[in-house]
Formats: sequence, structure tokens, C-alpha cells
Amino acid sequence: MGERRQIKEKLGRVRSERLKELKREEYKRKDKEVKASAQADKRRMIDRIEEEAQSTARSNNFRDLYRLMKQIVQANTNTVTAVRDKCGKLLMNEEEILQR
Repeated sequence: MGERRQIKEKLGRVRSERLKELKREEYKRKDKEVKASAQADKRRMIDRIEEEAQSTARSNNFRDLYRLMKQIVQANTNTVTAVRDKCGKLLMNEEEILQR
């Protein structure tokens, strides 16, 4: 991530359009690499938690099993910040979103 940040800073300092385009492409490649790495790390974490949950289920330790399942669910939740209704109005409240 540090390399990506450095590339972004260099992009801001470059004046030539040709060099800017090269830096944009370099940043784009590094950005995809960082995002793929983060996604792979998250997948490995969830797989590790799932394996641990299976072993605790076999040992009938339901308290730890519940805790691990809660971690898995929280790791996979997506937060909705705003939704548009049919008229195009932006809905920010959870009640408005559910009524939609």
C-alpha cells in the first residue's frame, strides 16, 4: 500500500501529460494488486475462522462456535449508505430504505 501511495504522490507532482498517463497506468496496476491482495487476505481470514468453527463444533463448545460464527457474519456484511428511490430521490435513513 505504501508503494501505491508513493505513486499517487508522484502522479500529483508530474506536469507532463505523457508522464501523467504513465503514472496513472502504474497506479492502476498497483491499485488492482492491492485490492486483490486485500480480498485474498480477507478470504484466508474467513477460511481460518471457518476451520476453527468446525473444530469447536466437533468439541461441542457452543459459546466459542457462536462467537466465531458472529465474526464470519460481521466480516461479510455490506453496509448500505444510500439508495435512490424510483423518482431518483436519495434515501439516507434506514426506515426510508426499507419502505422503498
